[in-house]
Amino acid sequence: MIWQWIGFIFGGGLGWSLVFFDVIAYTYILHPETQLSLYIRHQIKSKQFKQAYESIKRRRSEFNKLTTRSVLFQIVWVVLAVFGLTSVNGLFGK
Repeated sequence: MIWQWIGFIFGGGLGWSLVFFDVIAYTYILHPETQLSLYIRHQIKSKQFKQAYESIKRRRSEFNKLTTRSVLFQIVWVVLAVFGLTSVNGLFGK
């Protein structure tokens, strides 16, 4: 029973961090040429992690082309969520 709750918490954290990893992918892979990406990469390279995180939080409205905001991603996400909810018995999948 306790392992199910640990899996549930781990899965929730992993799902929540998906949005953060989307910002990292935007910065380093998808649009590395934008001013915001260059600024955040400079902060990370200078080991100013807290300032980089604050910049991401403060300027999050400028991330207008995130993968998680596309219609195709959201449709696939809903299909996978329904599949996961209906096919898994453990709390990790729920």
